[in-house]
Amino acid sequence: MRYRHLTTLVSIHVLVSIGAGAAQAPVQGSIDLLRYGTIFLAEVQSSEVANGPAGSSWQTMHARVLVSKILRDKYRLGLVPGEISAVIQQPIPSIGVRSNPAWFNRPIQPGRRYVVFSDSKEGVQTMIEKPDAIEPVTPLSDVVGDIELSLAAAPLPVFDQASELAAALNAPQIRSALLAQHIAAILAVGPDSDTAYLEQSLEQREAQVFPGASREALLAYLAQFLGRSENPKQNLIRALIDVTVRCFIAEPQTANSGPTRLQRQILESGLVNILNSPPALQALREAINSREVQKRFKVNAAQCGSDSRLPPVLQARARQFLSLIGDEHR
Repeated sequence: MRYRHLTTLVSIHVLVSIGAGAAQAPVQGSIDLLRYGTIFLAEVQSSEVANGPAGSSWQTMHARVLVSKILRDKYRLGLVPGEISAVIQQPIPSIGVRSNPAWFNRPIQPGRRYVVFSDSKEGVQTMIEKPDAIEPVTPLSDVVGDIELSLAAAPLPVFDQASELAAALNAPQIRSALLAQHIAAILAVGPDSDTAYLEQSLEQREAQVFPGASREALLAYLAQFLGRSENPKQNLIRALIDVTVRCFIAEPQTANSGPTRLQRQILESGLVNILNSPPALQALREAINSREVQKRFKVNAAQCGSDSRLPPVLQARARQFLSLIGDEHR
Protein backbone atom coordinates (compact mmCIF):
# COMPACT_ATOMS: atom_id res chain seq x y z
CA MET A 1 0.00 0.00 0.00
CA ARG A 2 1.59 3.24 -1.09
CA TYR A 3 -0.82 5.33 0.97
CA ARG A 4 0.28 4.15 4.37
CA HIS A 5 1.43 7.18 6.31
CA LEU A 6 4.25 7.67 8.75
CA THR A 7 2.53 10.71 10.19
CA THR A 8 5.23 11.76 12.63
CA LEU A 9 8.83 11.01 13.33
CA VAL A 10 8.18 11.22 17.05
CA SER A 11 5.70 8.32 16.89
CA ILE A 12 8.21 5.78 15.65
CA HIS A 13 8.15 3.94 18.97
CA VAL A 14 4.45 3.30 18.42
CA LEU A 15 4.57 2.58 14.72
CA VAL A 16 7.29 -0.02 15.08
CA SER A 17 6.10 -3.24 16.68
CA ILE A 18 8.10 -3.50 19.89
CA GLY A 19 8.69 -6.98 21.23
CA ALA A 20 8.68 -7.78 24.92
CA GLY A 21 12.07 -7.18 26.45
CA ALA A 22 13.35 -5.40 23.36
CA ALA A 23 13.18 -1.87 24.74
CA GLN A 24 16.47 0.00 24.50
CA ALA A 25 17.81 3.39 25.40
CA PRO A 26 17.50 5.93 22.57
CA VAL A 27 20.54 6.73 20.51
CA GLN A 28 22.58 9.35 22.33
CA GLY A 29 21.68 12.77 21.04
CA SER A 30 18.69 11.53 19.06
CA ILE A 31 16.04 14.13 18.20
CA ASP A 32 12.49 13.35 17.07
CA LEU A 33 11.69 16.43 15.04
CA LEU A 34 7.92 16.61 15.35
CA ARG A 35 8.04 16.41 19.12
CA TYR A 36 8.87 20.10 19.13
CA GLY A 37 6.49 22.88 18.16
CA THR A 38 9.27 25.32 17.38
CA ILE A 39 12.53 24.79 15.53
CA PHE A 40 14.83 27.61 14.44
CA LEU A 41 18.39 28.36 13.39
CA ALA A 42 20.39 30.58 15.74
CA GLU A 43 23.91 32.01 15.69
CA VAL A 44 25.81 33.36 18.68
CA GLN A 45 26.84 36.96 17.99
CA SER A 46 28.59 37.69 21.27
CA SER A 47 28.96 36.07 24.68
CA GLU A 48 30.34 36.85 28.12
CA VAL A 49 30.87 34.52 31.06
CA ALA A 50 29.60 35.40 34.52
CA ASN A 51 30.50 32.56 36.85
CA GLY A 52 27.90 31.29 39.28
CA PRO A 53 28.39 31.02 43.04
CA ALA A 54 31.38 29.01 44.25
CA GLY A 55 30.66 25.31 43.98
CA SER A 56 27.71 25.79 41.64
CA SER A 57 27.06 23.32 38.86
CA TRP A 58 26.63 25.96 36.18
CA GLN A 59 28.04 29.14 34.74
CA THR A 60 26.04 32.08 33.46
CA MET A 61 26.50 33.12 29.84
CA HIS A 62 25.24 36.50 28.67
CA ALA A 63 24.79 36.17 24.92
CA ARG A 64 23.44 37.99 21.92
CA VAL A 65 21.91 35.45 19.57
CA LEU A 66 20.71 36.00 16.02
CA VAL A 67 17.68 33.91 15.10
CA SER A 68 18.20 33.73 11.36
CA LYS A 69 15.64 31.20 10.15
CA ILE A 70 12.38 29.78 11.51
CA LEU A 71 12.12 26.13 10.50
CA ARG A 72 8.91 25.29 12.35
CA ASP A 73 6.22 27.33 14.11
CA LYS A 74 3.55 24.75 14.91
CA TYR A 75 1.83 26.88 17.52
CA ARG A 76 1.63 29.91 15.22
CA LEU A 77 3.51 32.15 17.64
CA GLY A 78 4.33 34.58 14.86
CA LEU A 79 8.06 34.00 15.18
CA VAL A 80 10.31 36.14 12.99
CA PRO A 81 14.09 36.32 12.58
CA GLY A 82 15.86 38.80 14.82
CA GLU A 83 18.48 39.32 17.51
CA ILE A 84 17.77 38.21 21.07
CA SER A 85 19.54 38.85 24.38
CA ALA A 86 19.71 35.67 26.44
CA VAL A 87 21.08 34.62 29.82
CA ILE A 88 21.99 30.95 29.62
CA GLN A 89 22.73 28.81 32.66
CA GLN A 90 25.27 26.45 31.16
CA PRO A 91 26.11 23.20 33.00
CA ILE A 92 29.72 22.74 34.04
CA PRO A 93 31.17 19.48 32.72
CA SER A 94 31.10 16.58 35.22
CA ILE A 95 29.19 18.72 37.74
CA GLY A 96 26.08 20.15 36.13
CA VAL A 97 25.12 17.51 33.57
CA ARG A 98 21.52 17.35 34.84
CA SER A 99 21.02 21.10 34.82
CA ASN A 100 19.80 22.50 31.48
CA PRO A 101 21.34 19.48 29.70
CA ALA A 102 20.72 20.73 26.14
CA TRP A 103 23.50 23.29 26.60
CA PHE A 104 25.91 20.82 28.19
CA ASN A 105 29.27 20.78 26.41
CA ARG A 106 28.00 23.18 23.72
CA PRO A 107 30.35 26.15 23.23
CA ILE A 108 28.51 29.47 23.45
CA GLN A 109 30.94 31.47 21.38
CA PRO A 110 30.58 34.01 18.57
CA GLY A 111 30.06 32.33 15.23
CA ARG A 112 28.68 29.10 16.69
CA ARG A 113 25.44 28.07 15.00
CA TYR A 114 22.78 25.80 16.46
CA VAL A 115 19.35 24.52 15.56
CA VAL A 116 17.16 25.06 18.62
CA PHE A 117 14.26 22.70 19.38
CA SER A 118 11.57 23.73 21.85
CA ASP A 119 8.01 22.89 22.74
CA SER A 120 7.65 25.99 24.87
CA LYS A 121 5.14 28.74 24.11
CA GLU A 122 6.88 31.36 26.24
CA GLY A 123 8.83 33.15 23.54
CA VAL A 124 12.13 32.88 21.71
CA GLN A 125 14.26 34.11 24.62
CA THR A 126 13.02 31.30 26.86
CA MET A 127 13.49 28.80 24.05
CA ILE A 128 17.13 29.83 23.72
CA GLU A 129 17.79 29.92 27.44
CA LYS A 130 16.11 26.61 28.19
CA PRO A 131 15.85 24.62 24.96
CA ASP A 132 14.55 21.07 24.88
CA ALA A 133 17.38 20.14 22.50
CA ILE A 134 19.97 21.79 20.29
CA GLU A 135 21.93 20.52 17.32
CA PRO A 136 25.24 22.08 16.22
CA VAL A 137 25.40 23.33 12.64
CA THR A 138 28.79 22.79 11.01
CA PRO A 139 30.13 22.57 7.46
CA LEU A 140 30.43 18.79 7.92
CA SER A 141 26.78 18.08 7.06
CA ASP A 142 23.62 19.79 5.86
CA VAL A 143 21.74 19.73 9.17
CA VAL A 144 19.33 22.54 8.27
CA GLY A 145 18.57 21.06 4.86
CA ASP A 146 17.95 17.65 6.42
CA ILE A 147 15.53 19.12 8.96
CA GLU A 148 13.63 20.99 6.24
CA LEU A 149 13.48 17.83 4.12
CA SER A 150 12.20 15.67 7.00
CA LEU A 151 9.61 18.22 8.11
CA ALA A 152 8.29 18.57 4.55
CA ALA A 153 8.23 14.81 3.98
CA ALA A 154 6.72 13.74 7.31
CA PRO A 155 3.03 14.16 6.28
CA LEU A 156 3.54 12.22 3.02
CA PRO A 157 2.79 8.53 2.38
CA VAL A 158 5.70 6.20 3.11
CA PHE A 159 6.48 5.64 -0.58
CA ASP A 160 6.83 9.37 -1.16
CA GLN A 161 8.91 9.84 1.98
CA ALA A 162 11.21 7.02 0.90
CA SER A 163 11.56 8.61 -2.54
CA GLU A 164 12.47 12.00 -1.04
CA LEU A 165 15.04 10.38 1.25
CA ALA A 166 16.55 8.40 -1.62
CA ALA A 167 16.88 11.59 -3.64
CA ALA A 168 18.70 13.19 -0.72
CA LEU A 169 21.12 10.26 -0.55
CA ASN A 170 21.89 10.62 -4.24
CA ALA A 171 22.57 14.36 -3.93
CA PRO A 172 26.16 15.56 -3.37
CA GLN A 173 25.61 16.91 0.17
CA ILE A 174 26.87 15.22 3.32
CA ARG A 175 23.86 14.14 5.40
CA SER A 176 23.38 14.39 9.16
CA ALA A 177 22.42 11.98 11.93
CA LEU A 178 18.91 13.51 11.83
CA LEU A 179 18.38 12.23 8.31
CA ALA A 180 19.83 8.87 9.30
CA GLN A 181 17.13 8.63 11.96
CA HIS A 182 14.38 9.34 9.43
CA ILE A 183 15.78 6.79 6.98
CA ALA A 184 15.95 4.07 9.63
CA ALA A 185 12.39 4.82 10.75
CA ILE A 186 11.03 4.55 7.21
CA LEU A 187 12.86 1.27 6.57
CA ALA A 188 11.47 -0.06 9.86
CA VAL A 189 7.80 0.71 9.22
CA GLY A 190 7.39 0.95 5.46
CA PRO A 191 6.37 -1.94 3.22
CA ASP A 192 9.43 -3.36 1.47
CA SER A 193 7.87 -2.57 -1.91
CA ASP A 194 7.75 1.13 -0.92
CA THR A 195 11.27 1.35 0.46
CA ALA A 196 13.23 -0.77 -2.05
CA TYR A 197 14.77 2.19 -3.88
CA LEU A 198 15.68 3.87 -0.58
CA GLU A 199 17.45 0.73 0.62
CA GLN A 200 19.32 0.42 -2.69
CA SER A 201 20.36 4.08 -2.56
CA LEU A 202 21.55 3.66 1.01
CA GLU A 203 23.61 0.61 0.04
CA GLN A 204 25.26 2.53 -2.78
CA ARG A 205 25.78 5.86 -1.04
CA GLU A 206 25.94 5.51 2.75
CA ALA A 207 29.75 5.57 2.97
CA GLN A 208 29.87 8.80 0.96
CA VAL A 209 27.01 10.73 2.58
CA PHE A 210 27.29 9.52 6.19
CA PRO A 211 30.89 10.00 7.35
CA GLY A 212 32.13 9.89 10.92
CA ALA A 213 29.60 10.38 13.69
CA SER A 214 26.62 10.42 11.32
CA ARG A 215 27.59 6.93 10.10
CA GLU A 216 27.78 5.75 13.70
CA ALA A 217 24.28 7.18 14.22
CA LEU A 218 22.97 5.44 11.09
CA LEU A 219 24.31 2.10 12.29
CA ALA A 220 22.87 2.65 15.76
CA TYR A 221 19.40 3.62 14.49
CA LEU A 222 19.21 0.64 12.14
CA ALA A 223 20.25 -1.73 14.94
CA GLN A 224 17.78 -0.25 17.41
CA PHE A 225 14.86 -0.53 15.02
CA LEU A 226 15.77 -4.14 14.37
CA GLY A 227 15.83 -4.76 18.13
CA ARG A 228 12.38 -3.21 18.52
CA SER A 229 10.72 -5.07 15.66
CA GLU A 230 8.95 -8.38 16.20
CA ASN A 231 8.71 -8.93 12.44
CA PRO A 232 11.41 -6.73 10.90
CA LYS A 233 11.14 -5.55 7.32
CA GLN A 234 13.55 -7.15 4.88
CA ASN A 235 14.87 -3.79 3.72
CA LEU A 236 15.70 -2.82 7.29
CA ILE A 237 17.61 -6.07 7.70
CA ARG A 238 19.43 -5.63 4.37
CA ALA A 239 20.44 -2.08 5.24
CA LEU A 240 21.69 -3.01 8.71
CA ILE A 241 23.66 -6.05 7.53
CA ASP A 242 25.20 -4.15 4.62
CA VAL A 243 26.39 -1.29 6.84
CA THR A 244 27.50 -3.68 9.59
CA VAL A 245 29.63 -5.86 7.32
CA ARG A 246 31.12 -2.90 5.48
CA CYS A 247 32.04 -1.13 8.72
CA PHE A 248 33.40 -4.24 10.38
CA ILE A 249 35.72 -5.26 7.53
CA ALA A 250 37.05 -1.74 6.98
CA GLU A 251 40.80 -1.39 7.29
CA PRO A 252 42.09 0.51 10.37
CA GLN A 253 43.77 3.86 9.75
CA THR A 254 47.12 2.50 10.92
CA ALA A 255 48.43 -1.00 11.43
CA ASN A 256 48.44 -0.77 15.24
CA SER A 257 45.47 1.54 15.83
CA GLY A 258 43.30 -1.26 17.20
CA PRO A 259 39.55 -1.70 16.71
CA THR A 260 37.78 1.20 15.03
CA ARG A 261 34.95 3.10 16.71
CA LEU A 262 32.48 1.41 14.38
CA GLN A 263 33.85 -2.06 15.10
CA ARG A 264 33.54 -1.38 18.82
CA GLN A 265 29.99 -0.08 18.33
CA ILE A 266 29.03 -3.21 16.40
CA LEU A 267 30.36 -5.44 19.16
CA GLU A 268 28.76 -3.36 21.91
CA SER A 269 25.22 -3.26 20.56
CA GLY A 270 24.62 -4.02 16.89
CA LEU A 271 25.74 -7.63 17.08
CA VAL A 272 23.42 -8.31 20.03
CA ASN A 273 20.40 -7.24 17.99
CA ILE A 274 21.51 -9.33 15.03
CA LEU A 275 21.99 -12.40 17.22
CA ASN A 276 18.47 -11.96 18.61
CA SER A 277 16.91 -11.83 15.14
CA PRO A 278 16.99 -15.14 13.17
CA PRO A 279 16.34 -13.45 9.79
CA ALA A 280 19.07 -10.88 10.43
CA LEU A 281 21.48 -13.61 11.52
CA GLN A 282 20.76 -15.54 8.33
CA ALA A 283 21.23 -12.39 6.27
CA LEU A 284 24.59 -11.81 7.95
CA ARG A 285 25.77 -15.29 7.02
CA GLU A 286 24.64 -14.77 3.43
CA ALA A 287 26.39 -11.39 3.24
CA ILE A 288 29.80 -12.99 3.72
CA ASN A 289 29.72 -14.27 0.17
CA SER A 290 33.00 -13.34 -1.47
CA ARG A 291 36.51 -14.55 -0.80
CA GLU A 292 37.83 -11.04 -0.13
CA VAL A 293 35.03 -10.19 2.31
CA GLN A 294 35.46 -13.52 4.06
CA LYS A 295 39.18 -12.94 4.44
CA ARG A 296 38.84 -9.43 5.84
CA PHE A 297 35.99 -10.44 8.12
CA LYS A 298 38.01 -13.29 9.55
CA VAL A 299 41.12 -11.15 10.09
CA ASN A 300 39.26 -8.31 11.80
CA ALA A 301 37.13 -10.59 13.97
CA ALA A 302 40.23 -12.51 15.08
CA GLN A 303 42.10 -9.29 15.86
CA CYS A 304 39.21 -7.88 17.88
CA GLY A 305 38.85 -11.21 19.66
CA SER A 306 42.39 -10.99 21.03
CA ASP A 307 42.88 -7.22 21.39
CA SER A 308 43.40 -6.28 25.05
CA ARG A 309 42.25 -2.72 24.31
CA LEU A 310 38.71 -4.14 24.16
CA PRO A 311 36.94 -5.26 27.33
CA PRO A 312 36.83 -9.06 27.71
CA VAL A 313 33.09 -9.13 26.95
CA LEU A 314 33.68 -7.45 23.56
CA GLN A 315 36.59 -9.75 22.78
CA ALA A 316 34.27 -12.67 23.45
CA ARG A 317 31.64 -11.20 21.14
CA ALA A 318 34.22 -10.79 18.39
CA ARG A 319 35.08 -14.48 18.69
CA GLN A 320 31.37 -15.26 18.64
CA PHE A 321 31.02 -13.05 15.58
CA LEU A 322 33.68 -15.13 13.82
CA SER A 323 31.99 -18.39 14.84
CA LEU A 324 28.79 -17.30 13.11
CA ILE A 325 30.44 -17.85 9.74
CA GLY A 326 30.07 -21.40 8.56
CA ASP A 327 33.06 -23.65 8.06
CA GLU A 328 32.83 -23.20 4.31
CA HIS A 329 33.65 -19.52 4.85
CA ARG A 330 36.59 -20.17 7.16
